[in-house]
Amino acid sequence: TPGTPIPWSFNVAGGATINFLVTNVGAVPSGYQLDLSIVRQTVCINTPITNITYATTGATGATFSGLPAGVTGNWATNVVTISGTPTVSGTFNYTVTLTGGCSTVTATGTIIVNPVPTVTCPPNITVNASNGSLACGAIVNYPPATATGVPTPTITYSKASGTFFPVGVTTVTATATNSCGTATCTFTVTVV
Repeated sequence: TPGTPIPWSFNVAGGATINFLVTNVGAVPSGYQLDLSIVRQTVCINTPITNITYATTGATGATFSGLPAGVTGNWATNVVTISGTPTVSGTFNYTVTLTGGCSTVTATGTIIVNPVPTVTCPPNITVNASNGSLACGAIVNYPPATATGVPTPTITYSKASGTFFPVGVTTVTATATNSCGTATCTFTVTVV
C-alpha cells in the first residue's frame, strides 16, 4: 500500500544486518540506493575509526543519530561519511536517515569503543623477616591485582609474588596491558 512503511533488511560481510524502513513507495522501492561498507567496527577510545561510507542516489541530505562523542556524520555529493575519533567508551548503535527524494531509507550500524584498561592493586602489606638463611628478608606471597578492560588485560609485576623481598620497603608496580593501552598502580611490601 502506498505510504505504508516497508521494513527491509539484509546481511552483509561480517555478519552485520542492515535494516531499512522504506516509506511512500507505490510499488518497487526506488529512488534511494545505499552502497554499504564498514557498518560494524570495534576500536579503542581515542583511536580514529575506519571511515564508514554509504554511496547514495536520490537523496538531498542525511541525518545521524547514536554516534559516539568525537565521531560525526556528513552527507555531500551523494556520499555519506561517518568519521572521527571516539572520546567515550561503550556500544553505539547509530542510524543514518537519508532525507529528500520520494522515500525514506534508514541504515544502521554499530561502533564499539573499548576503554583503556584499569588496574587495582592489593593493599600494602607488612611481613616479618624469616629466621635462618633468609634473616635479611622474606619470601612474600601477595594477592593479585585486578584489571578490567576489553580485550582482557595481561597483568605484570615489577617484583613477582612468591619471591624474596629484603628487609625494608619495596614498591611493587602492577601493569595492566591490552591493545587499548596500559594502566599501572603501586603497593608496598614492608619486611620488618
